Amino acid sequence: AVLPCVFNLQSTQTPRVEWKKIKGKQVTFMYFDRALTGEYKDRAKMKGYSIELLQVTRDDMATYRCEVTAKDDPIVFAEKEFKLSVLGELSGSPLG
Repeated sequence: AVLPCVFNLQSTQTPRVEWKKIKGKQVTFMYFDRALTGEYKDRAKMKGYSIELLQVTRDDMATYRCEVTAKDDPIVFAEKEFKLSVLGELSGSPLG
């Protein structure tokens, strides 16, 4: 599953980008300080600022948020949320 994070900045070339997984009241950093974190080091790939989740299972059903901060840009902050639904698994194996 690819979650796109696409944005247009006017002057900043190096924005701060964070990815978060939100499941109920639990918020988990997936991408922080320019690196994948925790379980996502082995289960995700960055494609530019978009994130690709590998071996998706029902446990991945959640809201995902991309946050972009560019303090020197006229657009200082932007965010985009995605709700990921996983419809099924093949014989208990992760979908890929």
